[in-house]
Amino acid sequence: MKHLVVLVVLALAANAGAEAAGCRSLAELKSDVTPPELYAAMRTCVAAGEFARAADLYALAGAETAFDTARVTDPAARELHVALSKRELARLGEAERSALMAQLRASLTDSARLPGKCAEIRKVGPPTYEPSYLLGKPVQIPAGFDPVATWKSALAAYLHCPDASLR
Repeated sequence: MKHLVVLVVLALAANAGAEAAGCRSLAELKSDVTPPELYAAMRTCVAAGEFARAADLYALAGAETAFDTARVTDPAARELHVALSKRELARLGEAERSALMAQLRASLTDSARLPGKCAEIRKVGPPTYEPSYLLGKPVQIPAGFDPVATWKSALAAYLHCPDASLR
């Protein structure tokens, strides 16, 4: 039953991403673009051969889902964080997936490039949208939730951003 719920929510998230953000740079994005929209935009970038932008969008979508699972109290949301990224990678052809992963490794594992990439992603800001895509329904945000601290925590945990890039 648990897997059925994950599949249903993934289908809903796919529909939520129908209005893709387009193949845009991080500087052009605002904090109201949902992860399903970012993943759809990532696929647009991949199709255009824009793997650097695709990697940025993939990284931002992952950071946003990490943030969203911290602000949603339902444990099922945590499973969807992993399921969404796996599903998006599976939608790509092998050559496209390899090129995207190579670009992600280049920008996120290079200690000289990582702080700058983290600063770019941090500037997008903590998500301001309703994270209903996670569960396919409106969700409760815990009282006292601190979006700025949680955004920094998500960037540190998901992207391994150094402290200096989060200021």
